[in-house]
Amino acid sequence: MVSPDPHTLDLIFARGLSGSDDAQQWKPNVAASANWQYTIRDPKTSTAKIFNWLNPGLGNRLASLNQGGQSVEFGAGFNLALWGGFVKVGYGWNLSAGEISYVYLGIDLLNLLGRAPKF
Repeated sequence: MVSPDPHTLDLIFARGLSGSDDAQQWKPNVAASANWQYTIRDPKTSTAKIFNWLNPGLGNRLASLNQGGQSVEFGAGFNLALWGGFVKVGYGWNLSAGEISYVYLGIDLLNLLGRAPKF
C-alpha cells in the first residue's frame, strides 16, 4: 500500500560532489520534503514484517544549501526514506551554483523535536 507522508522539515548534512573544496565539505542545512511510503498490508512472512518495520519510501525535496559563493542557494532532488521518513538519504542538484550535484543525509526535525522529552 502506498501512502503519502505529510510534508516534513528536515535537518540535513549535504556535501557537493564537485566544485571547490569548501563545496565538498559536509555542512548542516535545512530542507522541506514530501515522501510516499510503501507498506505490505497483511505481512505474513518475516521478510514482509521487516520491510514494514523499515517503512521505506521515496520522495522529493527542496533544500537551502551553502556550497558556493552566493548568499542564498537552493537545491532540489530525490530521496530514499526509512522509518516513515525519519531518516533520509538523497541526491540533488544545486540550482543556484551551476553544475554542483550533492548528496545528503537527513532526519525529520519536527518528528525528532516531537519525541524529545518534555520538561
